[in-house]
Amino acid sequence: MEIRRGNMRDRITEALKGHAADYNEIRIEEGEATRLQYRGRELEDIGKPTSLGGNVRALVKGGWGFISFNDLSELKKKVEKAVRQARLVGREESKLAPVEPV
Repeated sequence: MEIRRGNMRDRITEALKGHAADYNEIRIEEGEATRLQYRGRELEDIGKPTSLGGNVRALVKGGWGFISFNDLSELKKKVEKAVRQARLVGREESKLAPVEPV
């Protein structure tokens, strides 16, 4: 379940477009593990499970919104929900530490 970097960048960019927030981010994490399952001394199963998920954070007027997910469908709707949450709690100026973009 490997993420293709170029395609993912396009999907994230598109999902973040048009949202009036002071700050938005989407973080995506892909994981892989190896599983050996024994019953007593006998090997019962071998597996290599993968996982994919992430979260959206939005900041509006000092209020944060957060959505976590374990599939990449409807990223734009997930961003909308995080922004809506942030708007509900935001009451003051958003302040972020000054950093150079990466």
